[in-house]
Amino acid sequence: MKSLLVGFNEFHGWAVNPARLVVEALRGNDQFVAGMGMTAEVFPTEFDAAGRRIVQLVTGHRPDVVVVVGMAAGRSGVSLERVALNLDDTNTPDNAGLAPTGRLITSDGPLAYWSTLPLNHLVATLVEHGVSAHISNFAGSFVCNHTFYLARYTAERLGIRAACGLVHIPLMTELLDEARAGYPSLPEADIIRAVAVCVRESFGRAETLAGDTWGPGGSPVGPENLVGRLDRRKKGR
Repeated sequence: MKSLLVGFNEFHGWAVNPARLVVEALRGNDQFVAGMGMTAEVFPTEFDAAGRRIVQLVTGHRPDVVVVVGMAAGRSGVSLERVALNLDDTNTPDNAGLAPTGRLITSDGPLAYWSTLPLNHLVATLVEHGVSAHISNFAGSFVCNHTFYLARYTAERLGIRAACGLVHIPLMTELLDEARAGYPSLPEADIIRAVAVCVRESFGRAETLAGDTWGPGGSPVGPENLVGRLDRRKKGR
């Protein structure tokens, strides 16, 4: 039993990214890490670096569960994203200064992947735990979506039937300053508990959805080809 938990560092003027705090909190819980067989990592909020790293981690660990956690300021509860779009499109530069518009994440992937997390089960379980939660049909087109898409792309290409998806979390109440006092938020403890529930409750519950596990020409895509293909695309080759 292996799980992969991913968050992101601060970006675009935000002093603290709650996604980073969640990953660090759960990574520091030795009992949870051992019980979930968890690898947890905070990614740079950069399209290219995050994309390369998620391919490496999914390829290397072949996890049963992949949960990507991102911040969604302005949302009032935990959002379980239904769809990953094959699209990078933003007016906000990432931490490397990159602001792609209308760019495919990968030219040989579908226009979208469904989440394979057990979304309805997770929403019901979170609500039972007293945490506001819902399913969202738009994950955006920034680094969180980019990472979600490539996690699904890699798992499909390698034939890994993982429960894989993106969880957007709101701001933490404890971190609101005067300028953002009116923003929707949840207490830090509730958000950490919600993400822990998403990881724990996803084991053995991967949604069975048909996906393309084959590369061009009908041949399986090996791990080295996945990483190499992405690197060549980043360099414009």
